[in-house]
Amino acid sequence: TAARHCASLGRRVAELFELANLDSARAVAHLEPFCMADLMSDVIQAHQLGAEQRGIALHLTGAADRQALVVADSRLIAPVINNLVDNALHYTPSTPDHPGVVTARVLARARSLVVQVEDNGPGIPESERAHVLEPFYRASHLQGSEVDGSGLGLAIVQEIAKQHRAVLHLEDTTPGTSPPGTRVSLRFERPPESDAPPTTAAAMMWAWVVRLCTRA
Repeated sequence: TAARHCASLGRRVAELFELANLDSARAVAHLEPFCMADLMSDVIQAHQLGAEQRGIALHLTGAADRQALVVADSRLIAPVINNLVDNALHYTPSTPDHPGVVTARVLARARSLVVQVEDNGPGIPESERAHVLEPFYRASHLQGSEVDGSGLGLAIVQEIAKQHRAVLHLEDTTPGTSPPGTRVSLRFERPPESDAPPTTAAAMMWAWVVRLCTRA
């Protein structure tokens, strides 16, 4: 329909502006410690209604992990998480025989923090996973389909990941099954407590975030 076409065009224009901004000198990451679990929870809540309307079960695990701290630019990371969840919902069909399921999780480890968003959709062929990170590339199983998309979402995620020296990884959710689904992982390296920000102001901010995230 015309309304759907206009919405798709508006989304593509917005993503083009976002990608252009990231390529410019203005997109300098302002790093500060924050609680990833809280950010993930906010994003999932914002998508719950849309997931229900699509008949997709949307879950979040690991949000209770109050040690899910990371040093990053929350202003840039928020749209990354939003993009990953939106992509999973957008490309995961849901039928009575195969209900759609999208799961997001936060994994806090000693020297890293991993954000994962996975679905039980059609998956991305291994031969195309590097290409879907390129601007305007659409996976072969989507070409000619009614599922709209600009091919910019993961390119934006990849660019922001590079700015944070984070690692973006794509794999099957359940290898060997059909459909295999897609799992997108974003791993942030983080220093141990002994390597906390050295300046007094940064150390005070880090301590404040730790207290906030571990508060009962």
